[in-house]
Amino acid sequence: MESKDLFAAPEENKIIGIESNAIPYFEKHEPTTKLIALVPKNSTKKAETEKFFEEQGMILQFQKSE
Repeated sequence: MESKDLFAAPEENKIIGIESNAIPYFEKHEPTTKLIALVPKNSTKKAETEKFFEEQGMILQFQKSE
């Protein structure tokens, strides 16, 4: 994934989202283009989220909660 497709919180320099066009599934659907994909750090569906991104050819690394 290119760094231009990642969005970070400027004050913390932590990645907070991914450009939806960089995710093949969303790229195919017009209503989901030019958006930011976010995964809340308190998500209860981490396994499903990891599987979705793996199916898109991406490895997702969750940041530790503070």
